[in-house]
Amino acid sequence: MLAAVVLARLVDLIGLRAVPVSLREATLLKPSARRIRSITQRRRLMRKHRQDNEVKCREFADSLPQTIVEMDGNGTLTFANRGALDIFGYTQEDYDKGLNALQMLIPEDRENAKETIQKSFRGETVGTIEYTALRKDGTTFPVIVHSIPVMLEKQIVGIRGILVDITEQKRLEDELKKHANHLEELVEERTGALREKLEEELNERNEEIKAVNASIIKRLTQKIDQIDNVAKTRERLRTTPDVSTGLNLVLDTALEGLGMDAGAIYTIDLKMNAARLRNFKSRIEGIRVDESFSLDAKFACMGAVKQNRAVSKVIGQQEQSILKTASIHCAPIHLGKELHGFLALGSKDAQVLDNSDLAILGLYADLASTIFETQSLTVTPVKEGENGTKRRFELEFGNAYLVKNNVEKAFEVFADNVLSGFEGLCITREFPPSVRKKYGLEKTPIIWLTEERTEGQMTVHTLQDLSIIIGNFLEKTRRGIVLLDGSEYLITNHGFESFIRFLQLNRSRIEYNDAILIAPLSEEALEPKQEKLIIREMSTFESKQDL
Repeated sequence: MLAAVVLARLVDLIGLRAVPVSLREATLLKPSARRIRSITQRRRLMRKHRQDNEVKCREFADSLPQTIVEMDGNGTLTFANRGALDIFGYTQEDYDKGLNALQMLIPEDRENAKETIQKSFRGETVGTIEYTALRKDGTTFPVIVHSIPVMLEKQIVGIRGILVDITEQKRLEDELKKHANHLEELVEERTGALREKLEEELNERNEEIKAVNASIIKRLTQKIDQIDNVAKTRERLRTTPDVSTGLNLVLDTALEGLGMDAGAIYTIDLKMNAARLRNFKSRIEGIRVDESFSLDAKFACMGAVKQNRAVSKVIGQQEQSILKTASIHCAPIHLGKELHGFLALGSKDAQVLDNSDLAILGLYADLASTIFETQSLTVTPVKEGENGTKRRFELEFGNAYLVKNNVEKAFEVFADNVLSGFEGLCITREFPPSVRKKYGLEKTPIIWLTEERTEGQMTVHTLQDLSIIIGNFLEKTRRGIVLLDGSEYLITNHGFESFIRFLQLNRSRIEYNDAILIAPLSEEALEPKQEKLIIREMSTFESKQDL
């Protein structure tokens, strides 16, 4: 799928990377650094969805029968799909070591190809050119190459080549010529007529091949434009002020990119067995859609909900379209692993989208998912009260404390500080209502570490999401207290290396924001080397009280 090819490249171009900041440098940052860190945290979430999309699109690209490559001005390949590697007989390992497109042509054609690349970089139109390609094993085959410049910020940064193997076409030409020669030898008086007929057939076949090639190139170019729109929309979403504005942007670009006439985004309430309208756009005057409807309704778009996959269909006589259009095209919107809603687009024409268009529709649904996911990863710091109670456990702000083999003591220390007037964030494997009842925490936000979403509870499973929540909390409070109960769960599900990087990042945040981190941990759950690494990042909690 060309969509995957281009998105993989574009994601890399627009991707954001965290810049390591030493503790010394962090202490020298100006106040605006908090805002910079907030942007970095949001970008991590965007990267997570970007990586998911990149995997989907890469698989789609590798399934395309066309051979697609990209190269720089020296002919060095910067991208090659699976079809390209297979047709030339190279492996992924060969590609990773570096390949040059000029070495994939016979020596007689290399200078011509080099000149063509230079023309493309100068902005000249080169069109379609025939070459003799050279496989890794030394065998050759004929190809035609259509070159398209790769643009970035109005500058040509590379050349994309769409290659078509014309071996069969050449074979047909040779075969027809052999037949013509043979017939000329056998029946001299009929040679002229037969040759004319064969040439006519050959011309017709050539025209058919040219038409097919032109159609393929046109379709692939269209996919490039659609992927460009998705990438640009993802970039613009980073600066949208609210969820509604972001969803409207997704609808506008989806309608434009897929040539649709109306679109809507619905969220699903499984408890109420209903779908509720969030945003709606229409280019057809007078269309009205239901603000909500039962999930048992006979709308054709409910296929995307029931099948949990993208669907596209023409509305039959016994069916209804929520958008009142002749055809409906829907993709599910997920929040984590759960179905959160769906994106529906409609057309006045009776059309059915192919798999490549459904993949593009899925990318727009993923953008909506990113918006909803970002909205859910925020907490509001709240004080339990201003009772002025003196803290029994005096902890230094700007430090991270490890409480060994005593979860109850960690909760006791956390509750003591929170009930003394400090804003806290509790992250735990225990059921939040039980924690509130046991320690008297009525207002403090509690994050439940679990894969299952539960009504009325804020749940998190991944380290990325948890890191974003902690970062947002620390930015909104002064001298906040964070309890991290469940390190063993995080290590089991995400691996120790990922966990220690997560711990290092958030220890630096604790120091920078003059906050406190309290983390209980069972020594038996760790290997000696792992325990030493964690102890190096944290101070071991010691108290005159019974510990």
